[in-house]
Amino acid sequence: MPISGNTPVPPSSDSQFFDSLSELDAWAANSNIKDTQPEALPYVPRNPPADPNERGKGKVLVCHDFKGGYVENPFSISYTFNFWSVIDTFVYFSHKQVSIPPAGWINAAHRQGVKMLGVLLFEHDGVKPDLLRLLAGPSMTSRDASKEQFITGSSFTFSIHYAQLLADLACQRGFDGYLMNFELAIGGELHARGVADWVSVLRSELWKKVGPHAEVIWYDSLTIKGNVRYQNRLNDLNRPFFLSSTGFFSNYRVSTWIYRAYHHETQQNKWRESYPMETIQYFFSLDSANMSTLIPSNAATAIPQPAQHVFTHQDIFMGIDIWGRGTFGGGGFSTHRALEAISPNELGLSVALFAPGWTWESREGNAGRTWERWWDEEVSFWAGKVPGLNLPSLSMLHQLVVGQLTSQTTYKSISELVSKKMPPDPKHIAFLTTFSPGIGRGWWVEGEKVWRVDTVSHSSWTHGWQDVEKQCSIGDLLWPIPKLTWNEETQDHNILPSSSASVNMDDAWNGGSCLNLTLSESEAPETKTKLTIWIPVQSLSLTSGQEYSITAVYKIAKVADGLHIVVEHGLKPLSPTHSFPIEVVSREQPKVLQHGWTGLGAHIRVAPTNDSESQECALGLVVKISGAAGPKELLVDLMLGQMGVHVEPGSKASSNLETINVVFEPTSPLRAGETLPIITTLENFNGTLSWVMDYPLHSTQPSYAYCNIYAQFVSPPSTSTPGKEKPENAIWLGTSGVESGGKDRFVIVGKNLQLVMKPTLSTEGELPGKVRLYVQGVDERTGKVMEWEKVGWVDVQLAGYGKVIAS
Repeated sequence: MPISGNTPVPPSSDSQFFDSLSELDAWAANSNIKDTQPEALPYVPRNPPADPNERGKGKVLVCHDFKGGYVENPFSISYTFNFWSVIDTFVYFSHKQVSIPPAGWINAAHRQGVKMLGVLLFEHDGVKPDLLRLLAGPSMTSRDASKEQFITGSSFTFSIHYAQLLADLACQRGFDGYLMNFELAIGGELHARGVADWVSVLRSELWKKVGPHAEVIWYDSLTIKGNVRYQNRLNDLNRPFFLSSTGFFSNYRVSTWIYRAYHHETQQNKWRESYPMETIQYFFSLDSANMSTLIPSNAATAIPQPAQHVFTHQDIFMGIDIWGRGTFGGGGFSTHRALEAISPNELGLSVALFAPGWTWESREGNAGRTWERWWDEEVSFWAGKVPGLNLPSLSMLHQLVVGQLTSQTTYKSISELVSKKMPPDPKHIAFLTTFSPGIGRGWWVEGEKVWRVDTVSHSSWTHGWQDVEKQCSIGDLLWPIPKLTWNEETQDHNILPSSSASVNMDDAWNGGSCLNLTLSESEAPETKTKLTIWIPVQSLSLTSGQEYSITAVYKIAKVADGLHIVVEHGLKPLSPTHSFPIEVVSREQPKVLQHGWTGLGAHIRVAPTNDSESQECALGLVVKISGAAGPKELLVDLMLGQMGVHVEPGSKASSNLETINVVFEPTSPLRAGETLPIITTLENFNGTLSWVMDYPLHSTQPSYAYCNIYAQFVSPPSTSTPGKEKPENAIWLGTSGVESGGKDRFVIVGKNLQLVMKPTLSTEGELPGKVRLYVQGVDERTGKVMEWEKVGWVDVQLAGYGKVIAS
C-alpha cells in the first residue's frame, strides 16, 4: 500500500485481534510463536534529555479508540496520528478482548521512539467466563492441563498460561505490552488479589520476552474489593493493581450511569481538580520498600543484572477524555484545563489522553468538511493555534454538546503544557522523512506522478489513500508557524519575513506529499535585499563525536522577480544557550534531479563535549535571498520533498547488487507440466510477488523501506533486461508494505491490474503474451530509489496470446 485500483488486498492470515481466550489458544496451537514479525521495527529508546530538569517531567500516553478500531481503508483518507514528539506511549484500543496493534502503527510509533501497546479487555457480562478462565487456565477439554504451570500468589493458586501467551504474542508481533482494562466485577477480594498477582506475572513474562522496556498499564476500574468503581485517582482501592503493573491510567469521568442520567458532573463522582495533587501526595506516602521490582534476566534481551523497575510518580497517568464525557474542563479544545490541573511539567504526574480521534469523528459529516480543515484543527489541538482558525466558536459548540459551558480562558495546545521529545538517535535508527501524514491523493517516485487518480472515484473529501506505515515526521519545529531566525548577525533590515508551512498533496519527491514553506516580505525593504535565514525543521538528539550524513531534496516552486535564491541544509544547536561546534566534514555539490527537484548532501560531525554524551540539534534549511522585492510580496515558495540524517555503515554499503530474485506465486497453483504460471484473464491475475536481494558475500547491504511495483505487457520473444531508464510503458501498481503482504512481498489483485493495464492495450485489442512485473527498492536510510538497471523482474505467461480474453 498504496496500490492502484479500487479493490483492497485480501486480509493477512495473521489475526489482528482475538474475541476470546479460546481464539488466543487456537493461535498458539497453529502458530510458531517463537518467530518474530520481521516487518516490525524494533523499539529504540530516545536519548535522555540533555537538560536534567526535563527528566522529571510527566509523560504522555495516548489511548486511540477510533470507531471501534481497525477501520483503515487503503482507498480512503482517514484519521492518522502525527504528533509523536509530545507523547511516550500509544495504546491501539479496539473493543476486542485482545487488541493487537497493526504493524503499520507499530512502525510509525517506533520510528519516533514511542512505545506501542495492545489491550486486554473485559467490558461486558458476556465475557465473564473468560475472565475466570484467565486465572484458572484453559479447560481440560481444550488443553492437557498436566502441562500447565500454576503458581501460588498472595491469595490463591492460579495459572500463568495466558500471561505466557500474551507475552509471546507481543514478542512475535513486535509491540511493547498491554493496557489492562478490566471492567467486570470478579467476585470478591480473593479473586481481585488473584488478578493483581496474575498481572505481575504478565509483567515479568513481558520483561523476559519483549525486553525491560515493556509496559503493563492498569486502567482504573476494578477495585481490590472485586467490584467496578472508578476512583479517578490512585488510592488504597486500586494501589495493588498499580504495584503489580508498570503504570496506572486513572479514570477520567463520572461513572457511566450517572453521566447518562444527568449528563453533567456531580460533586460526588466527578474528576475533581484536586485529584492530581491528592494522587501525588498519596504516592509519596507509600512505603518505598514496595516501590521497586527486580526485572528477570534473559540473555535474548541483554538485560543487565541486577536490574530493577522503580516506580515513580511519572508512572501515574491521570486520564482525560478528549470527548469531554464528564471529564474536568469538558475536553475538546478545553482539554488544556484538565492538563493544567494535572501539571505534568511541574508536578511530574503523567497524563493519558483518551480518544484523540475526536478531532476527526466529531465533525466528519459536516458540510464542506475537508482534510485541510481537519488538519488545521488537529495542528491547533496538538501544536498551537493555526492563524485564522476560529477556536472559540469550536470550543463553545463542543461545550454545549457535553453540557459543560465554561468561561473561556487563554487557549493552550497540548505541546505547550507537556515536554517535547526527539526521535531516536539516527546512530541507531535512521531519520528519514518525506513529510507524509500517512495519507495522500497521489503517489510520486522521484518527482514523477505514478498514481492513476483517474481510475478511482472522487465522490468525497476522503478520496485518496491511507497507509500509516508510510507516515513520517512532518517537522516538529515547524508547527503551526515556522520559527525563523537570522543565520548571520548582520542583515540589511531587522524584521524577518513572514512565513507559513503547509502539507502539499499536489506534488512530492517520493511518496504522497511534500512540505510547502512560504516566505513573504512583511514590509517595504530597502532597494537591495540580502537575507540569510535559518529555518529549523526537525529536532534531533545526536551522539557527541559521531559523524552523520545529512540529505535533503527541495524544489523552488515560485520566486519573486528580481530575486536569487540559494538553499542549503544543515544542523545547529537546538538551544541558543547551549552552543557546541558542529563541523561540516564535507558538502556535496547540489545535484539537479528530475522534475525541477534539487538534491543536497553533506557529512557533519558533532564535536564531543564534557557535559553530555548526546547533543540536541535542529535539522533545517539556510535560505539565502539576494535582489530586490516589493512590499508584502511573496519572496519564495519552497517545496521540501525529503530530509534525512543517518550514519554510514562501518564498511560502505555495497552497490554491487548481483540480482533481485523475484517470484510470482499465483493464487491458483501451477498445473502439471507448467514451469511458469499461466493466467487466462487479467481479472484472475491474482497472486503474490516476492523477492530476495542477492548481494556479494561480506558486503554491507542497504535496507529498503519499501519497494515500488510496476508492470508492463511484453510480447515474445522479449527477454531483454531493463536499462538505466524506466520502460516507457511500465505502469506503477503500488508499493510493498507491512499492511499489504510485507516489505518483501506484494499481493497482486487481478481486478486492480485489469483496471490500470487495459487502457494501455493497442487499438486492435490484442493481448500480449506476458506481463512483466518489476520490483524497485527505496533505501530506508537515504530515500534513494534503486536504479532501473538493478531493478528485479519476473515474466508471467498469459494464455490466449493474440486475442483479448473475455473477463
